Amino acid sequence: MSVLRREGETDYFLEEDAHSVWITIGNISVYLRRADEGVAVDLYPLGHELHDSLAGTWALFSESEESLEDEREYRDDRRGAVEDREDAGRQPHGNEEGTTGGSL
Repeated sequence: MSVLRREGETDYFLEEDAHSVWITIGNISVYLRRADEGVAVDLYPLGHELHDSLAGTWALFSESEESLEDEREYRDDRRGAVEDREDAGRQPHGNEEGTTGGSL
């Protein structure tokens, strides 16, 4: 059974029941692992995967969701601001029927 599911030419998803995957890129081994609360990534020199990693990072699923919510709110705010500007451009500007203005 494969731990990765291909979703596009270069897009893959780690299967729900899989906990980790190794990917080799040049002379670097990339170790991706799922944790209960997020994802961790560690980079190792190829062939030295049992030694200390060169670099690593992690992210929480909750942080990702918060970021997506912030992006949605930002887009909604921008959309509202654009609609407000468009509506303001359609407002009557005097000398319309029902307004008084001087005559020449």
